[in-house]
Amino acid sequence: MLSGFLTLPALLAAAAREQEAFVTELRYVPEGWLGIAFAALLAGICWLVVAMYRREGRRGASLRLRTGLGLVRCVVLLLLAVILLEPVRVRILRKWIDSYTIVLVDQSSSMDLADAYRDPGAKARATVVLGADPVGASRTSVVNAVLGAGERQLLADLAQRNRVQLYGFSDEPTLRSTVRAGWERTETLEAGDEPNGLAHVETVSLDFSAQGSTTNIERAVRRAVESVGSAPVAGVVVISDGGFNQGASADDVARFANEREIPIFTVGVGDPSPARNVRVAEVLAPENAFKEDPFSITVRLAAEGLDGESFRVELRERDASRAGGGGKLIKTKQVRVGPRGVVAPILFERSQEKTGRYAYSVTIPELEGETVAEDNVAQVTVNVIDARTRVLLVAGGPSWEYRYLSRLLERDVTFDLSCWLQSADLTSVRDGNTVIDHLPVLAEELFDYDVIILMDPDLSEFDESWCKLVATFVTEHAGGLLVSAARPHTVAFMRELSTKPLVDILPVSIDPEADLILNRVGHYQLKAYPMDIPSEAFGHPVLRLGADVASTKIAWQGVGSIHWHYPVRRAKP
Repeated sequence: MLSGFLTLPALLAAAAREQEAFVTELRYVPEGWLGIAFAALLAGICWLVVAMYRREGRRGASLRLRTGLGLVRCVVLLLLAVILLEPVRVRILRKWIDSYTIVLVDQSSSMDLADAYRDPGAKARATVVLGADPVGASRTSVVNAVLGAGERQLLADLAQRNRVQLYGFSDEPTLRSTVRAGWERTETLEAGDEPNGLAHVETVSLDFSAQGSTTNIERAVRRAVESVGSAPVAGVVVISDGGFNQGASADDVARFANEREIPIFTVGVGDPSPARNVRVAEVLAPENAFKEDPFSITVRLAAEGLDGESFRVELRERDASRAGGGGKLIKTKQVRVGPRGVVAPILFERSQEKTGRYAYSVTIPELEGETVAEDNVAQVTVNVIDARTRVLLVAGGPSWEYRYLSRLLERDVTFDLSCWLQSADLTSVRDGNTVIDHLPVLAEELFDYDVIILMDPDLSEFDESWCKLVATFVTEHAGGLLVSAARPHTVAFMRELSTKPLVDILPVSIDPEADLILNRVGHYQLKAYPMDIPSEAFGHPVLRLGADVASTKIAWQGVGSIHWHYPVRRAKP
């Protein structure tokens, strides 16, 4: 039972008002012409009896005596007729069951919006209601004006025959007042017959405010109707801007009301013309970044009513340790809204030469006629640290990929690379910025790295304990792991029991028929497989090869096709 709803004792008290009366009546009294005929017959018999006694000339009986005897016989006949018609005493009990009209007022945050009223007709109607220019007035103030107009005439009209329950709702309905019906204003009820909270329309509070986070009309209608129990509901009036964002659909609400034969009347609030709004939906940036290491700030926007229009997006930067200030303008990009409000993600590239914590705010200058401007800005913070990413690169052989990647990471000042080429001679000099002379097998050695890269590793050097250690490195110490497959060693690596702890943490499910698939396609695959990358994945930092999504797509198209891959079933959730 929600707070504010009528309690069960109150409902029983409301339904217990009754009036008792007793009447006596004849059960089998004939009606219509049959009743007239019965009365005429009874009167005729009585007249005939009296007439016979008056004309009878008995010795010693006077006229008065004969008339009296005739009347006595008539009385007996009338009593027999009454008995024949079966007289009964009837107890009549009248009970009053309160009927209700339910009024639901939307109190979600969208009701706090101030409409521009670009539609002249809507502006004229709102002007009549408010008695002033509606531009700049919130939707809630319009509702309060409508309900309070003419000494609350709307509520008074609704309460002529039924009690009115006035609710405010967002995610949950809350009973504000129960207004007396018109007949209750003059009728005096016994003490205890009325539920608590019964009020006159003049005393009803109309200070509705828009503070709710959601709009759940279905729950409001259902719980308000259920709160009156079995009492009749004359109708439900919903006053809202129509912004469903939680609960069942309007069809489900209509179905619920139709099953109970309850009409629903909707009162729309606000400017019916399409809203014009753009908001910064999300700003994504790494929590930590290395000094002088480029990082990206991805901005996702949502637009409404701005198809084909362009606007400016600004990136500002400030020292997060210093309070206040909008920050220094770093970059500006012009954005165009596509059909149905689609806006491509925006990518800002940034790097810092100094360590510290920086706040990056993305701002869109307020557009002309925009409904809401408060959502045009969002902020994210990045912690810039002075450190290098320690990478352990383990490769089964000196493939082209190994040679390219090891040289790339050696030249990047943000990486500290150690290489272990398994096919190299034990006396050979290893690649990398930090040279190692053995494969790290102890926890204190392995956990000192940030990322482990396995490029077609040869399992001859791996045992189950080392694979478990790598799994712990990833799952418990937040280490990074990249596994690159190739034909020489991956097949054996994937099916060996000792490597199972490492294979289990891979983000893909291995195809159990991988060996059969590889055997069918052959040792050398002459057919090339083009890479099919979903368009929504191009904005992910892992796939980024350019400054923006468009250049990234072009770069991936030039990578070429794949001649060998290890079969997997699916990506893990």
